[in-house]
Parts: sequence; C-alpha cells; structure tokens
Amino acid sequence: MAQPKKKPSNQTLRSWRVSILGRRAYYIGNVEAPDERTAEAAAVAQFGLDEEQRRRLAVREEDEPSMSNARDQFARADRLVSEYKERIARQRTVVKLAKRRGNPTAASESILRSLHQRLRAFEKHRQLAFDRLEAKRERDIAGTEPQRQP
Repeated sequence: MAQPKKKPSNQTLRSWRVSILGRRAYYIGNVEAPDERTAEAAAVAQFGLDEEQRRRLAVREEDEPSMSNARDQFARADRLVSEYKERIARQRTVVKLAKRRGNPTAASESILRSLHQRLRAFEKHRQLAFDRLEAKRERDIAGTEPQRQP
C-alpha cells in the first residue's frame, strides 16, 4: 500500500498577494503558502474562484511587512472582524423578523451564511497578521534577519 505524501515541514510560509486580472488588477486578498503554485491553489480554494477567474489569477509574493505595516494590518483586520460581527447580528434580526412575519427567508439566510464565511476569513487574516507581528517582534529581539528560501 502506498504511503500518503506528506508536506515537507521545513518549508516556511510566505505571504502572497492575490489579484484577478482584467482591465486592471482587482485585489481579492492574501494567502500564505511556501511557493507560487501552492499560493495559486490556496487562492482558488480560499476565495472560491471559478474557471474564468482561475485563468486570470495573479499571485505576487509580498515583501516582509514592516512592524508598523504589520500593526496596521492587524488593526484593520481586527476592525473588520468587529464590523462583520455587527453585520451578522443585524442580519440575524432580519431573518427572525422575516420568519415571524411569514416571509420567505432563503435570501436573508444566504446573506447570513455569506457574512459568516467572510467573518471566518477575516478572523484567519487577523490571526496571520498577529503571527507576522509576533514573528517580527521575536526576530527584532533576537537580532536576526528572517531566513528566506529561494
């Protein structure tokens, strides 16, 4: 029986900027992956891209964020998490009112599910920003530069 392939544990994750090309590049988010091919696959899975979007997908490695930039990313992600929690609470109220009035709820429940998915994505992004900030802080304390793999 063949052994399942394991990911090499020595590969470090790098941040990749994900865009869809059209008349201009449309930024859709960031993914963490060890290389470009894996970053493309992660972007397709994370953002649910269709075949047309896959053909126009562009990923670019981001430079190491500065400490202030990492703090800004964390603060922005934290703010977005809070905003989406508020949106979800309002949408739950909309669904409850629709049910109480006997109105169809399929569309409002679909919006609620979508909001939950976005919230999870922003929570992941917030955690990645926090991890980057902590790694940068630890490197600064140790006085070492990050090791990049070619």
